[in-house]
Amino acid sequence: MSVAEIAVRPSLRERLGLPALDRPGSRPLVVAMWIDALGRGLFIYFYLLYLTKDVGFPLSTAGAVLSIVTALGLAVTPLAGSLVDRLGSKEMLVASQFICAVGYAGLLFVPHSVPLLLLNAGLISIGENIFWVGYPNLVSQIADPEHRDRWFAFMGMSRTAGVGLGGLIASAVIAIVGTHGYKVLLGANVFTFAIAGVIILLRVSRIARSRSTREHGGWMAVIRDRRIMLLATAHGFGVLVILIVFQGLPLYVVDELKLPGWVPGLLLAVNTGILAAGQSIGLKLV
Repeated sequence: MSVAEIAVRPSLRERLGLPALDRPGSRPLVVAMWIDALGRGLFIYFYLLYLTKDVGFPLSTAGAVLSIVTALGLAVTPLAGSLVDRLGSKEMLVASQFICAVGYAGLLFVPHSVPLLLLNAGLISIGENIFWVGYPNLVSQIADPEHRDRWFAFMGMSRTAGVGLGGLIASAVIAIVGTHGYKVLLGANVFTFAIAGVIILLRVSRIARSRSTREHGGWMAVIRDRRIMLLATAHGFGVLVILIVFQGLPLYVVDELKLPGWVPGLLLAVNTGILAAGQSIGLKLV
């Protein structure tokens, strides 16, 4: 092989379609988001199981509370979007991590009290909605504009791997400790949120915000955009299906199929493995 051929031969990173992590704050952000995903994988599949099996809420009560706070959390999204423009995506992402940490920490000590469950679950819902506004915005600002598709695919795959690993660890904890392991997983989840928030706060560079002087029309312009509203509606139904799987499948596996409590974590790991392998294929198809 000639020197010229070696010079033009793409690197392994290029052949794999991975982004270059050479922009300020890129590596700490990847680490923080992986830690965040690991913590979610530890507990997300066991949320309803913890409330019903450990705390003792009836399934109807716990399900109703989570439905209410999810609906209320949706109202936070437009406000969070405006705050991202005013305060910055990094600041909002840090806020989401600490709000979720406080909400989940409250679940550790929540007695059999519906108002306290509403309060803590509400904080979690607000933090989650802020996260999904701040996170993609910050990634798009840090990413090389020519390779944003690579960045989002890479972040999605790394976060999926973190969730899957969290599910495997959770399965091992439940297999060893039993239902009392739910509190262990919940405490670890709180810890990962706090760690991720500190990393973003201290190690991710603040992104300079550019303000547009164009007339944007406000939220009414969005509501009048038929294509955007159709896309948002379709996306909402898609998320609903995902939430049903994440929240309902573990209960079905444990209560109806009478399988051991560690099985949902294993199923989460399998699910995320399929998603991680499929995202690169999906990106190529797009």
